[in-house]
Amino acid sequence: MFRIQPEVIFRSCWTDAHLQIEFEDCTIRGLGNLDSLVMFCCRATIFPRDMGLVAEADLSLEMKSEAATVWIPRGVLQAMGEKALQLIIERLEKRCRTGLLRGVKGWILECT
Repeated sequence: MFRIQPEVIFRSCWTDAHLQIEFEDCTIRGLGNLDSLVMFCCRATIFPRDMGLVAEADLSLEMKSEAATVWIPRGVLQAMGEKALQLIIERLEKRCRTGLLRGVKGWILECT
């Protein structure tokens, strides 16, 4: 079982009526020797809709070029990648439901 811990640096900006978030640097911890061979990319948009927030995201988990030297069957790598990406998504969703929502509520209260 993996215990995936993404560490991210991201930039965000308001564009029109939505918040654009782009991960600039992301390190994935929890994949053992594969940590340094994996690259996670994410671009997300958050916008208000019907008294709530909606988020859309494009995510990818890619192997860096030096990963070609790793002798793990492609099917195993793909299965590991899919599982790791699912765990990352679950972790990000959990963080967004708690920390992001709490931050947005506080920001709205400050502005009103």
